Amino acid sequence: MPYLTNGSVRLYYEVEGHGYPIFLQTGGGGDGSMWRDGGYVDGLAGYRCILFDHRGHGRSDKPTASDAYDMDHHVSDIVAALDALALSRVVYWGYSGGASVGFALAAAHPERVAAFIASGAIRDPDEPVSVTLAEGAALARGVRAEGMAYLVRSYESVGETMTHWFRKQMLDTDPEVFALQLLGLNEWPGEWPLLQRLTCPTLLLAGEREDPAGANSRAAAQAPHARSVTFPGLGHISAYERSELALAQALPFLRGLQLR
Repeated sequence: MPYLTNGSVRLYYEVEGHGYPIFLQTGGGGDGSMWRDGGYVDGLAGYRCILFDHRGHGRSDKPTASDAYDMDHHVSDIVAALDALALSRVVYWGYSGGASVGFALAAAHPERVAAFIASGAIRDPDEPVSVTLAEGAALARGVRAEGMAYLVRSYESVGETMTHWFRKQMLDTDPEVFALQLLGLNEWPGEWPLLQRLTCPTLLLAGEREDPAGANSRAAAQAPHARSVTFPGLGHISAYERSELALAQALPFLRGLQLR
């Protein structure tokens, strides 16, 4: 089975296709197979897709330490994966919390990231950090008390719907891991201090309903080589589920790169 080890944590991955490597990572819910379920792997024909079960997800180990899911660990896991696969550089595509990891990875290890695609809106810089932290803590408490069905209901309460495969990915996620990852990433200062350190070509994708303040376009204006695309009428989940829209932006972006 395709496993690698970083420290004491065993991490599962799959590789599909041939061509320039694209490292795919999801967020607090789901595992690497989301990219196959959502049609991304088929849409990325001609590239080598690395489907990564990040720590706590899918077939990877699930550490129980409270600090095991901080940003440094997530970044370290990706570097370990690239080393194990003998990949000097990759395109990194992250969704939701996986996109946040991508900002940290590209800023800390620019030599390993040829290009970066982020699916999901970043935090509105005008919103107090205390509000973001409080919302994250409340979601963690709810999931711990009621399981991942609490997360599904939370999204449905604001008008998000989920396809069968996406709902299953969320419900199959370990609720304690989700809570620990959410709280671990809440301790991270966020994307905004890193934007000017993003030296690679960067594409930011978000649904209009998840980014009402236009945070992604404002972020793209601060990063040296970034642009943003907003999908009208879509939210955090629906923008990801509509892989044909994401790929319609990502494929020309990838073809415009000098990848080698």
